[in-house]
Amino acid sequence: TAEYGTTLSVIVNQGATAYLPTAMQIGGVAQTINWQGGTSPTGTDNGIDVVSFTVLNDGGTYVVLAQMVDFT
Repeated sequence: TAEYGTTLSVIVNQGATAYLPTAMQIGGVAQTINWQGGTSPTGTDNGIDVVSFTVLNDGGTYVVLAQMVDFT
């Protein structure tokens, strides 16, 4: 039940149709992804996107914060 934060970045080399991670589970339990700006971004066709997740453990309850940067 210790409180801690973890950061994970996913680099997505997109093809003609862009895809982004839209779901996360921790210990088999689905988590809500809280995107920067309040809405899920759109990936960049034929580009490179970096999705960063910050996961905060608050005594066994998780808060997942996410943002995306486009490197086209």
